[in-house]
Amino acid sequence: MITRAPPKGHAMKQLIVPAVVLGMLGCVTYVPPQVKTTEPLPAASVRASFDRTWTTVIDFFADQAIPVKTLDRSSGYIAAERLGAGNNLDWADCGKIVNAPARDGGGPVAPQQAVFNVRVRGDSASSTVQVVARWMAVATAQVASGFGSRTKAYNETECVTTGVWETAAIREITRRAEGR
Repeated sequence: MITRAPPKGHAMKQLIVPAVVLGMLGCVTYVPPQVKTTEPLPAASVRASFDRTWTTVIDFFADQAIPVKTLDRSSGYIAAERLGAGNNLDWADCGKIVNAPARDGGGPVAPQQAVFNVRVRGDSASSTVQVVARWMAVATAQVASGFGSRTKAYNETECVTTGVWETAAIREITRRAEGR
């Protein structure tokens, strides 16, 4: 019986094709937020004068250790420096890492940085307050390869706010300004 040797390179193709397919199936990928950026929450009515609400907002920033970048009483505008956000998934949708276990960074990405600003409007009898938050994140994951593992960092992403932080801030500012 005569047997023919397989064509040259045939054994190599048998090894490479499954390795490439398995490698593609296990690619760690960052998926950005699937929702478009939302409009800021509307200004909330406060049963307190502009002066009292303005002072309350300044106190709120101080109590939360939020560094102020811009403070303009005449326009009622306060802006914060960019700061660490505490990694709370409830505050924003920053996308997710797929095809990686949680221990390697897989799953939802939490916001890591934030910029806040507040607008106060009003007169001697009543006022409004509007809080706007911008959240940012850099997704990272441990990626394994034939050469070991490494941390892969993706580009910074602007997250989509859930409005949770802003709502809580407005609620607290209103409570304090109204003396409740």
